[in-house]
Amino acid sequence: IMKMFCIFCRFLKIYIVWEMHQILPHHSKDSDVLKYSLFYKKVDGIIFHSERDKKRVKEILIVIEDKKCVVIPHGNFNDSYVNNISRESARMKLGIEPNDKVILCFGFIRKNRGYEFLIEAVKEMKDITVLIVGNKQDEETLDRLKQYEKEYNFVRLIVGWVPDDDIQIYFNACDFVVLPYTDIYTSGVVPLSYAFN
Repeated sequence: IMKMFCIFCRFLKIYIVWEMHQILPHHSKDSDVLKYSLFYKKVDGIIFHSERDKKRVKEILIVIEDKKCVVIPHGNFNDSYVNNISRESARMKLGIEPNDKVILCFGFIRKNRGYEFLIEAVKEMKDITVLIVGNKQDEETLDRLKQYEKEYNFVRLIVGWVPDDDIQIYFNACDFVVLPYTDIYTSGVVPLSYAFN
């Protein structure tokens, strides 16, 4: 699809600027390196979210050195989502005790999230709830999380796409957002967390 898109744009003399949110897809295959390298060679410019990403892409992909590259940090989500539910109401909706310490791990459920490190770090704590909320992208990881939920009574797993107006429930119910990623380029959950203070 991307190859056809590039050919179409070239034919119409349309410039292509690619926002590099992920250098490669999560769980990419060796063949993806060549495919993505060829695609990035064809675009007219690339937007990176950090200098680290810009450096990393040169280590991972074969990209033309003089490619027009610019670093623009990830935007924020301030005032982008409804935020009018109280901590008490959010916890009541989720059935969480008012005095529990609530840790939220939010975002797509996939291997690079480091859930095992989070569970290991908190399993001796008292009066704690670990909320893992997100849409499934990896069946094996989801199965492991279901096992954690059975094994530890402090783990709450909520699987599925979260509608925009419901995001506030999870962020306002928690005390901390923890993102124990094992590998990440750019995380939209970080600025989303800031938006909910």
